Amino acid sequence: MLCEVSAFWHVWSCEEAQVWLTLGLVIAAFLALPIVWYQLHIQGVRECLWKTLEACRLYDTDPVIQEASRLLNDAMGPGDDFTKLDRAAHDLAATTMLNYLDGIASTSALAIT
Repeated sequence: MLCEVSAFWHVWSCEEAQVWLTLGLVIAAFLALPIVWYQLHIQGVRECLWKTLEACRLYDTDPVIQEASRLLNDAMGPGDDFTKLDRAAHDLAATTMLNYLDGIASTSALAIT
């Protein structure tokens, strides 16, 4: 079967045309790889940022964190003197708040890298 493919000024046989088409598709795929990698990377960053926002939202909605915050604010009194806190009475509230803040820092660090 005789087959000719004409493109611009050159006439190729079917086999030559298939080789050039395959080569063109391979080159196009390699050129698309950085774009695909960038899009996947950006999607991962967005996901990490979303997780950070979800963790921040817990400050307003989680009753355990709200109670710990209220206990620490009540114990502190006027001003910002945390030396007045009774360790035995407020250890759980302080640990809860520090764990919460550590969780936000961990998810934020994932978004940065």
